[in-house]
Parts: sequence; C-alpha cells; structure tokens
Amino acid sequence: MSSLSTAALPHAYSTIKVALVIYSTRFGFVTLYNKNTMLNDEISLSRIGDKVLLDRKTLRVVNEYVPGRDDLIALADFFSSLSDGTRLKILSALSISPMCVGDLSVILGINQTTVSHQLRILRSAGAVDFRRQGKITFYSIKNPRILDVMLSASKCI
Repeated sequence: MSSLSTAALPHAYSTIKVALVIYSTRFGFVTLYNKNTMLNDEISLSRIGDKVLLDRKTLRVVNEYVPGRDDLIALADFFSSLSDGTRLKILSALSISPMCVGDLSVILGINQTTVSHQLRILRSAGAVDFRRQGKITFYSIKNPRILDVMLSASKCI
C-alpha cells in the first residue's frame, strides 16, 4: 500500500468496499459499512458487518426517509403528549372553542388542578396556545393539524 499516493487512497479504499458489497449481493444480502463512508455516490450505510436483504434502491430510500434522531425524539414527545385520555378530552373540547381552565373543568368534569397540569404538558408540546384577557387565560388549539392526527387515529380503532 505504500506505492499508492495519498490521493489514490480514498478511491482504492472505496473500490475495495464496493467489491465487498457486490460480492455480498451475489448471496442475497448487502453488507453495510460505517455510516460516515460514502461508496462512490452510493448510500450512506450504517453499521459495520450488518447484512440486509433489501436491494440498494430500497435501502437508499429507507435511509433517506427515516427521520433523524432529533426528529424522532420530537415525534415521540409529540405522541407522548397525546397519549393521555384527559389530554385528548381537553384537545377535543378546545377544538370546538377556546376555553379557560374553569370552563374546561366544569364541562369535562375534571378537577381544575388536573386541567391546569394537562394544559401545561400540552403547551410544552406545542399543542395548545393561550391568550390572557384580564385575569383569565383562554386556551386554544395551536396547530389545527393536531386535530387531523386525532381524527386519523380514531379511524384506526
């Protein structure tokens, strides 16, 4: 390897890896390599030595469309905020009209402290917004797409 110039090293290294992938695909699997390595405009692969039965095109599409770590954490937090029956009940009521904690408490038959606590969780998740009118705070749905998510989910049950 000392006869290769430094400029030729990355190409030679990639060529060896491409040869290994081609060899592996003859037997029905693709060998994955380090995620930081690009194989001549091929997909960025994830773990050393893992094998998959997918073709390259499908593997490329999966790698392209699976959300990154930060997005997955945000999605998990979002769905976690919708994972409580009381919060869903509050969101359903707020989908009709903005309301204050007292009205939500009376209409839904939920303790005022519980309503306030659940609204705080929904606010931190970005699901509800608020506006103050004197001493009263009115809550409303911040993003109407949340209602679409709830409606779609209700069709699954």
